[in-house]
Amino acid sequence: METVDLDLSTLGRLNEEVRALLPSLVNALSDDGDKARLAISIEIKRVKDTETTLTVADSVKPSFPKKAQVVLCRRDLVENLRTDMAEPRQKTLFATVEG
Repeated sequence: METVDLDLSTLGRLNEEVRALLPSLVNALSDDGDKARLAISIEIKRVKDTETTLTVADSVKPSFPKKAQVVLCRRDLVENLRTDMAEPRQKTLFATVEG
């Protein structure tokens, strides 16, 4: 087995993961204020009872822009906040068909 110097190009599938995530992060940006992040972590640990062997683990963690939910509300005469009731969320993706 041939050995090569360890760098970002030889570290597992790090490059492929980053290339796969970048388009979805960019597409998630909707306006000038949105931010997306891609955190790359590399953990190096010595193998127990050895002087020269290490494990190197990498991970990629995307952070997509947070989308705030806004609800329009009004204050009533006794200082309660009131809003229109939201439509119930769909509980299942598929409707039951009876035949």
